[in-house]
Amino acid sequence: MTTVPVRPLTVGALARDLVASEGQAVSALRCYETLAALWVRSEDRRLPTAERLRASTLRAAGRLIRGEMQVAAPDAHLVPRELTSDESLVRLPASLAVQGVEWPDIVQLSERWLSARSDGWPVAVVGVRTGGAYLAPLVAARLAREGLDVHLASVRPGERITPSRRRILLVDDPPLTGRTLVSLAQRLAEPGNTDVLVPAFRDDNVQPLRDAGISVTVLPRSHWASTRRLASGALDTYLVKEATWIGRAEAPVSVVGFRPGRELSAGRMAGLAAPLARPGRLHPLDPARPATGGGVLDSARHLR
Repeated sequence: MTTVPVRPLTVGALARDLVASEGQAVSALRCYETLAALWVRSEDRRLPTAERLRASTLRAAGRLIRGEMQVAAPDAHLVPRELTSDESLVRLPASLAVQGVEWPDIVQLSERWLSARSDGWPVAVVGVRTGGAYLAPLVAARLAREGLDVHLASVRPGERITPSRRRILLVDDPPLTGRTLVSLAQRLAEPGNTDVLVPAFRDDNVQPLRDAGISVTVLPRSHWASTRRLASGALDTYLVKEATWIGRAEAPVSVVGFRPGRELSAGRMAGLAAPLARPGRLHPLDPARPATGGGVLDSARHLR
């Protein structure tokens, strides 16, 4: 198999690419993910332009969930010079990069929360950096479409946010134990004024939150788009359409079972159950092949 060098994905590279694309048509997903990465970094560096990037990320999220596939790249002046020269590595969210969560899942998660909503209080959607800050703008944009008064913010464990009269919605990657979210929820708001919105591998991953009396809205793994693609018949169809096979040119594909994978543990990637197919074997992924969807994280995922 031909190998290609993998260049580190840096904040500066993303920023310079966005500046160079000013006014050009770009993937709506790529534009959103780029702006989210720059917003996260500007928050970490406490740059005065963080507010401007936050607003732009929220607008990009709105366009993505409205179904726009291509958007015009924003004005170059939106990107601060400090980020164009920032060669730190982009911190990718585990949920989108390796755990199998996709942006439509977060829209579905938001709609679950909306369906159970009964009051008209304004809300603050707070993404727990790093991962939750990539997801929170999607939640905020979906709620705003329903006419809710929404403010978007982000926080790292240990940081504080300015108290407000808004109901706080904490958004994060799929939790492992839920203890970090319990601590944040108890510190950021009065009891009963915080909800947690998360995709989750198992129901017991959020049990500590429920035990602490914190309201939780969950999108279980069985409802993720990546899981549904493993449903009976769906994977067969996908492999016939997309797979490159070694051996017979037109090898028919039939999934005959699954080998259980592991869920995410610290520092390791969780595989979904690995499909067992016959005949032949899948050709290794070609690193030169364009990543499906055109997003920054799709590209990074493709090169892992």
